[in-house]
Amino acid sequence: MGLTGREVLTPFPGLGTAAPAQGGAHLKQCDLLKLSRRQKQLCRREPGLAETLQDAAHLSLLECQFQFRHERWNCSLEGRTGLLKRGFKETAFLYAVSAAALTHTLARACSAGRMERCTCDDSPGLESRQAWQWGVCGDNLKYSTKFLNNFLGPKRGSKDLRARADAHNTHVGIKAVKSGLRTTCKCHGVSGSCAVRTCWKQLSPFRDTGQVLKLRYDSAVKVSSASNEALGRLELWAPARPGSPSKGPAPRPGDLVYMEDSPSFCRPSKYSPGTGGRVCSREASCSSLCCGRGYDTQSRLTAFSCHCQVQWCCYVECQQCVREELVYTCVTRMARVGTALAGRGGGSCDRKPEAGRGAVRTCSVEAGAGPGGAGNMEPLYQQTHKHVHEIQSHMGRLETADKQALHLVENEIQASIDQIFSQLERLEILSSKEPPHKRQNAKLRVDQLKYDVQHLQTALRNFQHRRYAREQQERQREELLSRTFTTNDSDTTIPMDESLQFNSSLQKIHHGMDDLIGGGHSILEGLRAQRVTLKGTQKKILDIANMLGLSNTVMRLIEKRAFQDKYFMIGGMLLTCVVMFLVVQYLT
Repeated sequence: MGLTGREVLTPFPGLGTAAPAQGGAHLKQCDLLKLSRRQKQLCRREPGLAETLQDAAHLSLLECQFQFRHERWNCSLEGRTGLLKRGFKETAFLYAVSAAALTHTLARACSAGRMERCTCDDSPGLESRQAWQWGVCGDNLKYSTKFLNNFLGPKRGSKDLRARADAHNTHVGIKAVKSGLRTTCKCHGVSGSCAVRTCWKQLSPFRDTGQVLKLRYDSAVKVSSASNEALGRLELWAPARPGSPSKGPAPRPGDLVYMEDSPSFCRPSKYSPGTGGRVCSREASCSSLCCGRGYDTQSRLTAFSCHCQVQWCCYVECQQCVREELVYTCVTRMARVGTALAGRGGGSCDRKPEAGRGAVRTCSVEAGAGPGGAGNMEPLYQQTHKHVHEIQSHMGRLETADKQALHLVENEIQASIDQIFSQLERLEILSSKEPPHKRQNAKLRVDQLKYDVQHLQTALRNFQHRRYAREQQERQREELLSRTFTTNDSDTTIPMDESLQFNSSLQKIHHGMDDLIGGGHSILEGLRAQRVTLKGTQKKILDIANMLGLSNTVMRLIEKRAFQDKYFMIGGMLLTCVVMFLVVQYLT
């Protein structure tokens, strides 16, 4: 499970919420898991635990990858073994999210009835089976926490700083799950009234727990060790500030702790595969994720459903629209070197079809004629600006062109826009090569041109959508005018009476169910009252039994004392006679 520091947190096959495996299948699943010998013994004794452990590993992996999807370290399985042997912030998060996932999954498995030795959480006034029937089966967080402490086994030596840090981070994960425990209530009664309300404990979605742990990761505390003479063990403390002889403050119970600074994760290493080839967001994450190496831009055409309408009866009809999306991927070091060797100059973009992904336009740098590439920006900019004004003038032809020439005009405008996009990509490369005092102004001019072209592209697509809608309306109008209408058949009827009868039957059934629920509630109240009465009767019977037992003891003590007193009296009488005899003999 990645909790002992010796195993790798890996997803397992066959995950799901099916019923626990029985017999030999359950034992085989336990043997396949990467567990210690003691943990495998616990797994064999607990049917349903193997599936729960698999679900927990899968849940922790998915949540970790979701929370770090925009980070340099994206929780990949590659390098996980080396990472768990160190004391990085990422190691602390792995321990916390693994413990949280196992606690969460165990509690949910108990409430779902997939574990034989635990049931749902103790609901007030309801037994487990009744709670399942009423739908108020709470998540058994108490059992899952207790089982987890037993499953992880005893901690390593108290003088091991790494062991104390791992135990602390594990506790942080469990605490994050506990903080998400909420009380959920359900109303029962006639016509939806809340005459009867049952409440139970329920865990929040694990996505909320993952967000809490991500915030703990962002504010993790670096710690070192300090000896506590009173307790005779090591304690976690923050490093002292420079120039301060005293140690820093101790981390709070909810803080993740780490001991080593994390690597950059930019290049492939034994801890991660690096960031080369990762998809990034140009505005948000490319500058950080690509580690200064730059990124490639690809344009893809993707199809999506649009202009959806509800048709009678009863389906939704949609059109297929196409849009262009820009995808940014971080380049590797070799790709960056190849771009630098290509020299300065223009660029080209090729469109290639890909299966299931539409057309892809890949942009690459072309070799220039010399180092004077920066001076080629101004003519290219003027040429591109002229093309933009020409397209703006051509847009007016769309409204006046006839149907035969309309498609030709649209294709001509689209081809011009594609050519301008290619020129803009060359302008972006050239603007980055401008002198520093001109570079900012050059980028602003290129961005303005790009905005204008995107506006023209949007206007063209809107016109095409309006044209498609207008042509569809004309076809529907022609079909409607050309349709021949006839009278209805003689057997055409409207089943209104049957619908009314069906509605009345549903209302009667609804009221009957409400009465049944009310009767069940009365029965439960009667059972509770009988339970209280039986408890009082049992208490009285126990009191009477205790009283009778005390009386018998006293009688036995009295009889024993009377028997002893009899012997004392006889012995005293004999002793008195002997003394009197001796006195008489002495006097005579």
